[in-house]
Amino acid sequence: MDSQSQNTSLQRLQNVEKRIVRVLELAGGVTDELSNPSGPRKELVNNHCAEFMQSIKDIQVTLREEIKSACEYRPFENCDYSSRISNEICCKKLEYVIGELNGMKQTIDEYHGSSQSFHISISQKVTQQKRRRHGPRADMKSSSRFLILLAKPITVVAVTLGSTIFFILLLSQPKNPPSPSQGSMMARSFVLWLHGLGDSGPANEPIKGFFTSPQFTNTVWSFPSAPSNPVTCNNGLVMPSWFDLHEIPVTAASPNDENGVLKAVGHVHKMIDKEIAAGTNPDNIFVCGFSQGGALTLASVLLYPRTLGGGAVHSGWVPFNSSIIEQIPPDAKKTPILWSHGIADRTVLFEAGQAGPPFLEQAGLSCEFKAYPSLGHSINAEELRYLESWIGARLRSSS
Repeated sequence: MDSQSQNTSLQRLQNVEKRIVRVLELAGGVTDELSNPSGPRKELVNNHCAEFMQSIKDIQVTLREEIKSACEYRPFENCDYSSRISNEICCKKLEYVIGELNGMKQTIDEYHGSSQSFHISISQKVTQQKRRRHGPRADMKSSSRFLILLAKPITVVAVTLGSTIFFILLLSQPKNPPSPSQGSMMARSFVLWLHGLGDSGPANEPIKGFFTSPQFTNTVWSFPSAPSNPVTCNNGLVMPSWFDLHEIPVTAASPNDENGVLKAVGHVHKMIDKEIAAGTNPDNIFVCGFSQGGALTLASVLLYPRTLGGGAVHSGWVPFNSSIIEQIPPDAKKTPILWSHGIADRTVLFEAGQAGPPFLEQAGLSCEFKAYPSLGHSINAEELRYLESWIGARLRSSS
């Protein structure tokens, strides 16, 4: 798969992300209209519902084509066995997304059938009596129920899909193994990667394929998976989640599950402690994360009692209020932070990322913030290449 094909594919997926945002806007518009004290405007609701259904079909068609293409692609040449396993895991996750889309399509088809019967029944006398008793809202309960039923699964699919296509595409890049003689000079290092909401650790393992410098020869990688928990923003759906999330999109003012964050931080600290006990210098330990994992990364490095090599936040946010600053240990304030965020992100808004550096400055930490103009809620190759150089510049040798 050449670079032009990859870019075209990613552009189509970015367009899908924009359409998903539009679908959620339509669902919100209908909900607001149904709660209008003067009664909903039937023509507006019908137009929104029609656009909603057509958008769902367009999204499904595009994603199914992209996902099938990715699942059929098997870059087994020029990659090691672990990369093959990671690719298979990615495809399994994509099959899950396809299943979710099939469920949406079935819901739409069922709605079309019930909607047709509904419109026929409007002309009947019993329905006319119902309308006189309950007003125009009764006629639109079916539309409202339909939108509520689909809005949450769309959000789940949007978040779960995330950067999976990108990870499969990056496996096509040839791997240049580092020189053993150069790598032997490096001390043991540790990179802990925390995934986003609804994702899994193994599905993110292809990320390490970007770290081809000899400096990473003695690097130990860890891609843990979050426990399954009910998530408020997804209507209580149980899915892999480090802590609860109250709303999507995440803004700078979104409410935080601080108790859940602190509990997750405890688990991360145990993983770091275990690695230090194994002989790794804290200066060579780096915690990185995407989205919800990025927020947990920030919390984990800020509250760890020792100075670490660094923390890298990708498309994350500050998961607690400013009162936590008093709890930040002095040594933790010496840990450097890299913050990367896409300006086109519609899941964790860019404003949520921009709120990070001022918070860290107030806490007395240094932070390098990098904005990516055309990047949505994902990670691109440019980010990972820079992350490689950023960590590499901070690794300590064995001498």
